Amino acid sequence: MKENMRNWVTKFLVVEQMASKQQGAISTVIKELQKRYPDVFNVDEHEKIALVRSWISVLHQRRRSVHQRRNNNISKGLAQGDRIILDLTMSDSEPSSESDDDVTVVVPVDRDSRSAPTISARRCDGQAPIHVTTTTPLKGDTPSFLLGRPLKSSSTPQVQAQNNPRRAETELTFKAPQPSFISEIRTARPVTGREAEVLKSNGLYQFLSGCTPSMARLHPLFVAYGCIDEEYLYAASTWPADQIYDFLKDVGEQSKENNRMTEMDIRILRTRLRGYFADVRQEGV
Repeated sequence: MKENMRNWVTKFLVVEQMASKQQGAISTVIKELQKRYPDVFNVDEHEKIALVRSWISVLHQRRRSVHQRRNNNISKGLAQGDRIILDLTMSDSEPSSESDDDVTVVVPVDRDSRSAPTISARRCDGQAPIHVTTTTPLKGDTPSFLLGRPLKSSSTPQVQAQNNPRRAETELTFKAPQPSFISEIRTARPVTGREAEVLKSNGLYQFLSGCTPSMARLHPLFVAYGCIDEEYLYAASTWPADQIYDFLKDVGEQSKENNRMTEMDIRILRTRLRGYFADVRQEGV
């Protein structure tokens, strides 16, 4: 049955659109299930139908996630010989770090060579070196890869001429990349600039910020629990009232002291969640 449901979701729901916007397609999947399994699903069994809707939403969300990851990988691909390729992958045995440890890059620059150099970057904490390569010809005395990257320089580049006047060694120290966007969200850090624009287009964030008073501060708790977007909210809105309460209570347990969820917050969120998708559910009836 799960395999048939997955196939019907793929057949009737458009992967580029959210499930909450395709109530007609969801109803078609439910009708197919009722025809195929008449002894299991009955039109009068509202709880079963609500459960099926949540299953469909979850299956569709998984399809959308795979589709978006595939598109992101394609859009981020670099044309060979056109841009710089950076290989900053650490070994499996090397622990990842989100700290601001300094990274020193030693760049040998050959002024006669038209090919790009190989750059070896070693972390200051003694961990394995990070190898950086570029396929773009260099112009001028300074590597274009260093000029083009938005790195924060913590010291002025020092150039020491060697015996060969055509060769110099440039040593630069710069900050390691900041933690990823998701890591920063989970620490409840205030976001600005481009990340703020991303949040504004996020259905989950819009739902929380639209509460009175705003519950936007609880966004990291929903993400930590696994409710990462509007489709998960829609699935939760189809549950009975007591299950919605338990769901919000569990989300609140993800909280830290600085953004604890109170009983008043749960009451506000439960009321808003039950009415937020009411018009969408009516369209699918």
